[in-house]
This record gives sequence, C-alpha cells and structure tokens, in this order.
Amino acid sequence: LTGTPEACQACRAIIENELARVQERDRIIAGSSTGGCGGGGSGSGGCGGGGAYGGGAVLALSSAEPNEVRIPQQYVGWIKGAGGAQIKDIEVRTAAHVTVDQSTKDQGYSRALL
Repeated sequence: LTGTPEACQACRAIIENELARVQERDRIIAGSSTGGCGGGGSGSGGCGGGGAYGGGAVLALSSAEPNEVRIPQQYVGWIKGAGGAQIKDIEVRTAAHVTVDQSTKDQGYSRALL
C-alpha cells in the first residue's frame, strides 16, 4: 500500500473486513452442508467451525510488514474482484494504492502491498 498512514490503515481495515466477511460466508455454507453440527474433514468438527485452517475465521494472516496484508490464497480473487474492481473500489474509498503480489501463492497466501 502506498498513501498516507491513515489511508493505508483504512485500506488494511477494509481488506481485513472483507476477508472476515467472505470467511464467515464460507463457514456458514460449510456448516449448512454438513447439517450444521458435527461433520468431519480437515479442520472441521463441532458446531460452526471448519475450513482448511481449523475452526473459526482465518482473517488476514499476520505479517511483520506494516504496509502488507497477507491474504489466504483462496480469497485473493474475492479481494481483487472481477477485473480488479474490488481493489479499485478500495483504492477510491481510502486514497491508498494496493498491489497484490502473488509470488508467494505456493506458500498458501498472497500479499496485498499497501
């Protein structure tokens, strides 16, 4: 991300909020497809838990870099949006510039550089 510290902070918050929203959607869908409670599979079990990363929401992966948000690879397309529309919208809303670096996708995440 590039922009003022406030713009970068707002941009980071929007990206993290969008990740939480889509992960919650996926959790609800996974819960309803297994009958709501119980179920097996990688990382699931109990009521409402699940997903490839264990129970509950994954959110953004932690990063030591202040102007970086690590996005679980399965959600990169969601954050970018069709034709980059979601990223463009975030840039307009926050006045920060976002670049999505997918060079780490083999490690399971991409980096939104603010």
